[in-house]
Amino acid sequence: MLKRKHRPWWQRRRLWLGVWALLVVFVLLLAVFRSNHSAIVIYNDTGFALPALNVAACGQELSVSSIAAESSKRLRLQNRGSASDVQLDILAADPIHWEGGYIEPVGGYRIEVRVLPDLSIQFGSQISFWQRWLR
Repeated sequence: MLKRKHRPWWQRRRLWLGVWALLVVFVLLLAVFRSNHSAIVIYNDTGFALPALNVAACGQELSVSSIAAESSKRLRLQNRGSASDVQLDILAADPIHWEGGYIEPVGGYRIEVRVLPDLSIQFGSQISFWQRWLR
């Protein structure tokens, strides 16, 4: 009669299946909860560094010291305030003011503002997949 070897507890398939299942559930819950935050991403496509910027949205004011050429800055909104337009002020020698778009402080909004080489503004928005699915 063959004697069967017992595996140590840390090598058992049933244990690792449970660990992986818990990890998947944790990651999905984390993704759903984090998807409720709204953010504004400012891309600098000008080819030169942008000076200080002020961004106002949902009753909140955010400041950025500068943005290097061909880079971006992500600003996360706090969960307070009401829906509003996004206002962008570039504090250069010749100040630029832009207002547009729509954002709510919660709901998974992601606003993309691109500053182009001629200093015009291009705007795009999207809502988190998880927030669209939950609604």
